[in-house]
Amino acid sequence: MSELANSLRSLLGAESSGEWVRFMDKIAVELPFLLKRGRPTAAAISDSEIGTAGCKSWSDYIEAKLNWNTSTWRAWQRAYTVVSEFPYLRELELSASAVNALKAKSDQFPPDLSAYNALRAEMEVNADKTRSNSLTALKQHVQSLEQDLNTLSNESAVYKASASKEITMLRSELSALKEKSLSEISAVKDESLKAKTKLTKALKGKDSDLSALRGRISRFNALSFIKRVFATP
Repeated sequence: MSELANSLRSLLGAESSGEWVRFMDKIAVELPFLLKRGRPTAAAISDSEIGTAGCKSWSDYIEAKLNWNTSTWRAWQRAYTVVSEFPYLRELELSASAVNALKAKSDQFPPDLSAYNALRAEMEVNADKTRSNSLTALKQHVQSLEQDLNTLSNESAVYKASASKEITMLRSELSALKEKSLSEISAVKDESLKAKTKLTKALKGKDSDLSALRGRISRFNALSFIKRVFATP
């Protein structure tokens, strides 16, 4: 690996301490065409460290030689443009993401350190107000939720009492229906037994009458036979 690649890799991974600015300074010296607008020409790539390393583009070089990523490179590139325009930012050793965030939030970027400090103080005051308002809103939301919970708890208690009363009534009615049914069944059984007894007695009486009738028929038949035998021809 080349000396430039080793030097660049040593400056990666320390964005918060301002090393990213030194990384970009190195790029500005060794590969200045990367900071210009537009895509680098093929000749610029092949004649540079990128082509010498066997890469066809800066993106290839970032991934293959620096083990890095192009999205972070683009973020550093945007922040470096701001630092180049406002050199006092070098003294602050801000991260690239902090520079980009400040640029995005400011309609007019602070031109010097004094203006920057004033802007930061204003932003902190606004942040405190936002946090305070958020905390107040959160407290109100919690209170509202607690009220809703109490209301639901009360309604639940009333509902439970009503449901318990209804269940008790239903159980009483069910028990009464069971007892009534059992009584009716017993009454039907009693009536059935009485009817069966009466029918049995009636049948027994009929059997007696039938036997007597059969006896009379037998005697009549016997008498008729005797008469026929002793009758005068």
